[in-house]
Amino acid sequence: MQKLLFLLAFLAWGCTRKPQDLSLLQGDWVTTNALVRNSLSDQPITFSFEDSLCSYLFASLGYSKYSLQNDTLLIKTVHPLLGNHFHGTKQEASNSAFSIRKLQADRLQLQPANAATQAILKRYNLRPGRVLKLRKLTTKNQIRFRKIGFYSTGCFGSCPWMYLEIDSLGHFLFHGKEDTNPTGLHRGQLPLPFVSLLNNKLQQLDLRTLKPYYAANWTDDQQWGLRITYADQSTEVHVYGYDKEPLELRILFNLLMDLYHHLALTPDSTVLKAFEFKEFMKGKIIPGT
Repeated sequence: MQKLLFLLAFLAWGCTRKPQDLSLLQGDWVTTNALVRNSLSDQPITFSFEDSLCSYLFASLGYSKYSLQNDTLLIKTVHPLLGNHFHGTKQEASNSAFSIRKLQADRLQLQPANAATQAILKRYNLRPGRVLKLRKLTTKNQIRFRKIGFYSTGCFGSCPWMYLEIDSLGHFLFHGKEDTNPTGLHRGQLPLPFVSLLNNKLQQLDLRTLKPYYAANWTDDQQWGLRITYADQSTEVHVYGYDKEPLELRILFNLLMDLYHHLALTPDSTVLKAFEFKEFMKGKIIPGT
């Protein structure tokens, strides 16, 4: 029941928001400030807003709850990793706030509105008093998936090792191998609004320029793979390390890695035989790694 309520919260309208504000804010945004960069990959900082959850700074931290109060954006639960970016109390570090200076269909300007947020953004070269300028990612194709296969591997640390498949009706098959909760073989049902959300993320990918492999120049990191079938075509991509892949792909990976947390999963040992992409699910050695 708790997971169902949390999932409904993901999809529900916030009581403090105006519908027009929500519709403009929802989507994926990237910074356009020249010097404001993600320190891990030298890429723009990203913000991804759904109905009541968002991911920000870089698209590998999962999702946090947020709300709008007049012209202030409040991110109430910041990922624990952000504690490394702020030396203050836990309460201060868990409440990021931004003043919304501009909100248009394709442009967003945010100004840090408390000490915690200023301290975090200072690490990303945003000087005090400056405004974050962002643009919304746009649709680049019109595909609607028939099936998605996605894997993530372990790493030299605690990286979720999993495999999942989702079809266009929301049937969700999951194998949690290590550092997932739960582990083992499970089934679930993805609500159709989430299916639409996945299609929206997929439609932001530039399939014409997407490479089959992306690899960072270091070792002991995690690897991810994506296979999508649509109409009579398929696309497959494998990524090692958080480095050279398109931001749109990283944002999609972040959502796929987070979905299983919010579903009521049922243990089912027959899932292993039900997986369609049996070769893909084994992973692939990326050239150069």
